[in-house]
Amino acid sequence: MIKSESNLSSIILEMIKLENNNFQTILNGIIYFDVALFQKLRINQLDCINNFIREYGCLHFLGNNSVISKIQIKDSNFINNNGTKGVAIKVTDISLDLKNCKIAFNMASTQGGALYLRTTSKLFSIINTQIINNYAQEGGGIYLEKDHNLNAKNFNNSYLQFNIAQNYGNNLVENPTHLTLFINQKEMPSKIQGNDNTSISILKIEPYKIIEQGIFIETQQLMIPSNQEINNYQLFILNGSFYVNYIKNMSLFFKNSKGELLFDLISSTCEVSSTIIRNDGGEIRGLTKNHTLFYESTNNNFELGSLTFTLNPYEQEYSHLKIQVNCKTLYCQNEFKYIINAKSLKCQLGEFYIENGCQICSWTQGFYSVTYNSIKCSIFDKQKFLNITSNMINLYEGYWRPNYLSDYTESCYKNPLFCEGGWRVGDSTCKFGHKGALCEMCDVYNEKGDGKFFKDQQNFSCQSCSKNDNIVLPFLFALFQSLLSITLSLKSINKSNQLFASLKIFIKFSKLIFKLSQDHEGILVKMLLNHLWIFSVIFTFNINFSFSFIFIEQSSNSFYFMVNNLDCYLSDLQTELIYIKIFVILILMLLQFNLILALSLLYHSITKNNMDSSLLSNTLLYLYVFNYGGLIKMLCSSLSGRQISNINYIQGDVSLLYDTRDHQLWIYCLILPLLIVFGCIIPFSLFLLTYVKRDILHKIKLRRHICYLFNEYTDNNYYWEQIKLLQKAIIILITTYFENNILLKTSLLGLCLLSYQAIAVKNKPYIISKFNNLDLSSGQICSITIFLAAIKYESQNLNNQFFSIFLQIIILILLVRLCYPFIQKIFTVYYQKYSLQILTKIYECFKYLNLNKYCIQILGDYIVKEVERKQKLKRNFQKLKEYLIPKSKALSSNYRTVTRKIPLRSISNSGQYFIEPINE
Repeated sequence: MIKSESNLSSIILEMIKLENNNFQTILNGIIYFDVALFQKLRINQLDCINNFIREYGCLHFLGNNSVISKIQIKDSNFINNNGTKGVAIKVTDISLDLKNCKIAFNMASTQGGALYLRTTSKLFSIINTQIINNYAQEGGGIYLEKDHNLNAKNFNNSYLQFNIAQNYGNNLVENPTHLTLFINQKEMPSKIQGNDNTSISILKIEPYKIIEQGIFIETQQLMIPSNQEINNYQLFILNGSFYVNYIKNMSLFFKNSKGELLFDLISSTCEVSSTIIRNDGGEIRGLTKNHTLFYESTNNNFELGSLTFTLNPYEQEYSHLKIQVNCKTLYCQNEFKYIINAKSLKCQLGEFYIENGCQICSWTQGFYSVTYNSIKCSIFDKQKFLNITSNMINLYEGYWRPNYLSDYTESCYKNPLFCEGGWRVGDSTCKFGHKGALCEMCDVYNEKGDGKFFKDQQNFSCQSCSKNDNIVLPFLFALFQSLLSITLSLKSINKSNQLFASLKIFIKFSKLIFKLSQDHEGILVKMLLNHLWIFSVIFTFNINFSFSFIFIEQSSNSFYFMVNNLDCYLSDLQTELIYIKIFVILILMLLQFNLILALSLLYHSITKNNMDSSLLSNTLLYLYVFNYGGLIKMLCSSLSGRQISNINYIQGDVSLLYDTRDHQLWIYCLILPLLIVFGCIIPFSLFLLTYVKRDILHKIKLRRHICYLFNEYTDNNYYWEQIKLLQKAIIILITTYFENNILLKTSLLGLCLLSYQAIAVKNKPYIISKFNNLDLSSGQICSITIFLAAIKYESQNLNNQFFSIFLQIIILILLVRLCYPFIQKIFTVYYQKYSLQILTKIYECFKYLNLNKYCIQILGDYIVKEVERKQKLKRNFQKLKEYLIPKSKALSSNYRTVTRKIPLRSISNSGQYFIEPINE
């Protein structure tokens, strides 16, 4: 050990080798100078290699501020030594010149693996020196204490690399040179500016993407919340309905000139201020308060994440928020600034806008927000919600919400069981196989991945298409009903035309005889189907029945019913079902027309008779009138919208949005033209035709083609079929546009039916008075049923089971009461036509089998009496014709001179008809 405490010495040490020594007892290093005053200390060619030093290192120089001397060390090597502090050289308050030296692989247990320099105002220089691969707890290469930094003047042509520090400062510990920002433990890039006394770092972020209100946006500025603590802010991921931490921590660190973090700068402080920058470059101050940050010794940084900043995210005139942090350390005279240009995030779900920022709704107090840009929180609804969070709603069963951004929760009033509720929204809340608004539609396209489903027309639930065998029988039954109805109607019309032609219709009394002699089963079937269609309006009231009324829909609206049973087959097409069904119902009408035509041609070819062309025209008229309600209903439901949860859906398919471009094209290219043609042009054309030809409607050439329109009506009411079509159209419009408003719908339907009844009472349109009475009574039954259905709907909502079942029974009784007169009269007509033939066959069968002779005798006597009675009626009717026809001819020839007319009326009783004059 070399030790000097002289103040006059001028010392030169040359060519000294200190190798492979273990200095366990030395306390101040191998070579120690405690200098009071000296002129020069020069060390040349010193090799300090592979030594173990108990304290400090190879060279230890201690001076004071009054010493005006310099230590020069040249051409020396300090390699692979172990010490505590400044293993190669430790200097305190003395100037140092280090030149052409190698300092490598030294290890310090505390600070300064190579050099430890503590100088207050002294200069030092390091030239052509290599300081590499040294190790220490702090400052693996050089440890500069107090207000000193490496720069181009004091560190020239030297290498300070690959040194390691366990705590901080791998290569160098010095005064900080600048600040750096870490977000989520990741260092942010910055642009460094400044002068001798001030360092300015400006955050410079590469464009990155962030989710704002569920949408990815790209920005070059730091996005922060407004009026919320940065560290506690979480981004809500809408697709997965979960939160992610956005900025877990946001901290400022000091760095040295080597870009290494510096720690233990206790007593450092920072002042944080913010300024709003306008789009025109102007500044707005005073909206946010300043903050003072103290150095956190635990993390060795300044925590910015605990602060809140204010910048209105919706103010279009604001460019960004300039956040400026000014920091100072205890020993350094320099000032360090860090500038962050930030923008604020808009309010997300669960937040509301207030005082230029966003605040979280307190769900524990019953507040939530599920819409963007809310200015207030919504309030917990105990009737609909089971539970809530700040931005999520847990719905009760029977309630539905379209999406996570909607605060409009609707009751699934048509069938609450279809909506399962819960935290989910839209189709995911629907029962298995269901989809669409209020879960009313079926997943016919397998969009949910559970298979294809169709709607069961009995209970409107969705059934799997893999079990669609049940569709065939209802479809065939509806087709059979339709064919039976049209066959009966065409047969009745054909007989009427034949009778009309045989009676020479231009004669007045012959016309009257015709009215009383024609078949009535076609008229009765037509009236029954019309009133059943009106009766079926109650099913739009969303009332539940313990039994199925599906036969009403099958009978009164066969084609509409059939089309709705083909969903599984039609779903293979690419077009939406609501549009395909329009084509299908038209195709079914055309196919049925072709089927009737083919069967007629076959029949006439077998019988070798000429086919009457009127069959074609009357078939077309029947198909139009019979399917008018279903076709117009389908077109109107496609044309009209239905608002659910403040979203416009297509009335006929609430899984489709109304305002889409595709639907608007369908409206203007298909739906509206068809509605105008079938709903306006054709009815008006038929009315215009009958009006223009009203004086010659009795001409058989015209009549046989269009008699389906007025066959059952009086001459003055030839237009009555158009009135019925108008009534149907009005009912369809009411049920379509006021579907959810039960009170208004009931009132308007009642007014519509009452208006028709009033007009019918005044005009008495039917040729037979009993038909007028039957039409009136049937209309009254339908009116009463509609009002009872509305009452049942309310009792159903009030969960009054007893009253609801009672009304259900009353409605069933009214249905029986509605159908019974028609069925009884149709049966009577056929009984009168075919009873004698049937009894004759039975009589012959009994006689052949030689059964009870007494019964055979009674049956034979009855048949004889019936034959005699019919022959007598036929003779009387022939006499009546022979008497009235000449009278009619005489009246017709003297029509211009006769001023008094004898009005007649018909009286029907038990199938027998009489004509009597009315005394005036």
